[in-house]
Amino acid sequence: NLGEVANKYDVYTDNGGDKFRVVEQSDYCGLTGRCCCNPNHKLKLHVYAPEVSPKDEVMVFDRPCKCGQCCACCGCCQQEMIVNNGTGRDQVGYIKQPFLGGGFSPKLQVMERDGDDPYCTIES
Repeated sequence: NLGEVANKYDVYTDNGGDKFRVVEQSDYCGLTGRCCCNPNHKLKLHVYAPEVSPKDEVMVFDRPCKCGQCCACCGCCQQEMIVNNGTGRDQVGYIKQPFLGGGFSPKLQVMERDGDDPYCTIES
């Protein structure tokens, strides 16, 4: 697979303690896999809280494959991600890239599960 593997992340508190463990689930091959569509490939991020339970998920982020690196002027290009609770069945939030993606300063809007207005905006 030429070294392209699903990612794993450790998220720490300000004082260096373990906060979350995040494990990516994605395919290497296929029309929506990492080898063809990276960095816009389909993926799920499974979030664990080591202090609570190293085996039970606290959140699951689900991102579909999108066309990607263009101006995000239409729905097929705008990145989005559904945020579910640890069971993966109940949606708790939604993340989307706004129209034109924030231009030269990429943005993501975080929405509540029922909301159309951004709860907050993540900017680089």
